[in-house]
Amino acid sequence: MVKVEYRESIQKSLVVLYYRGYTKYSICKEYGISRSMLNHWIELYSGEKKDSPEVMTFLQLRELKKQKEKLEQEISILSEAITLFESP
Repeated sequence: MVKVEYRESIQKSLVVLYYRGYTKYSICKEYGISRSMLNHWIELYSGEKKDSPEVMTFLQLRELKKQKEKLEQEISILSEAITLFESP
């Protein structure tokens, strides 16, 4: 198994997601980390400021990616609908 190292800003961002109500399971699954690693980061960064510019940028990027995926899906559906309406 390949060991992936996460930058401190990403570690803090994942901790912020946890404090914002995301489950440990969903965070671990989405980012491919172990529960013990997330627990370690939560312990490590529990007393730190949660709204640093790096953390906010990561969270904004995450949200933009989700919005992009949703819009791409909508475009695909609309493209199929246009094709259906244009065919005789």
